[in-house]
Amino acid sequence: MRIGIQGIGIYVPNNRINLKELASTLHLSENELDVLMNTHRLKEIAIETKKNANEMLIAAIENLMLHNKIDSTDVGLILFTHTILQFSPFLSEPLLAIKNQFGFHNAHSMSVANLNCAGMDFLLSLSHKWLLNNNHAKSVLILTSDKTFVEDFRYLKESSVMGDAACAVLVSKGSQQNQIIASNINVDATIFNGEASAPEEFDWFLKSVSTGIIKNLKSLLKDANFNSDDITLIIPSNINFPTWSNIGKILKIPIEKFYFPTLSNTGHAHNSDPILNLHQAINSKKIHPGDYYVTLTAGIGGTFGCTLFKC
Repeated sequence: MRIGIQGIGIYVPNNRINLKELASTLHLSENELDVLMNTHRLKEIAIETKKNANEMLIAAIENLMLHNKIDSTDVGLILFTHTILQFSPFLSEPLLAIKNQFGFHNAHSMSVANLNCAGMDFLLSLSHKWLLNNNHAKSVLILTSDKTFVEDFRYLKESSVMGDAACAVLVSKGSQQNQIIASNINVDATIFNGEASAPEEFDWFLKSVSTGIIKNLKSLLKDANFNSDDITLIIPSNINFPTWSNIGKILKIPIEKFYFPTLSNTGHAHNSDPILNLHQAINSKKIHPGDYYVTLTAGIGGTFGCTLFKC
């Protein structure tokens, strides 16, 4: 049975702030700014100044509906993931409001947020399994939205700077493109409290994250009976350039195979990253029918995800 991505909707703020202008707000030293811009390859950060995370999500769904022919009644499940803590007024249910607004009246809904920035690959895996095991189900709508509401929290120590974005992904039976072949999810809970962890624990996470990504990708390819030469493109999260360059060297995969163009002008937009990069890969014709590609994600603490697709 073919199950794949039928459509993608995105919302990225037009507002971009040069990293130099954020240096004071983020309490960056001259050395940290230099590393982020010249080594990690960050230039601008997408910052939403008007919409809240829910409104960003609605904009992404509207973008999905605008560019794809979708029957709302076909959506049987809505899955939402996020990294930043979400807040809503007492007794407010944003997903219920979204179901009513867009006519997803047949859909169950649930939120999954324990895998941090590896949540997107987990939801792709969950969607695939749910559709395989529900004969009458037709589509799953995956949603993600993150907005940093405390500006000086945007800086991820020695790693990246957080941007704001939202995505809506429709996974359907019978999709003629972007077919999901397999996913692999792994959790190696090195730390629990993120950057608030003990310095030695956080340092260990930074040093071991590449190993976790490599082990997870190798496991996926082995289980699917693939090797890296079979993969046209690797579409990762916007962590930073050195991480993907180092992983490429270890795996003997040229850095040109790693496609993350939105890093420099968006920043690290959490679970939206691989979808924003995939969206651009499709529009820029970086992948063609018959090509195989992989999304590759990692979440702070030690969560890892990857999904193999056939274009």
